[in-house]
Amino acid sequence: MSAVEQRGRKPRADVQRNRAALLETAQRHFLQHGVGTSLEAVAKEAGVG
Repeated sequence: MSAVEQRGRKPRADVQRNRAALLETAQRHFLQHGVGTSLEAVAKEAGVG
């Protein structure tokens, strides 16, 4: 659990969007490329890095 969740605050909307985009993109990359996938590529495709 993150520090923000422990304090009872809801994460900012942009944080929620970035997290969702990263998780969706990472899942697709790991399914296609396995553990050799690049986290940099995941972040770039998700639009957060």
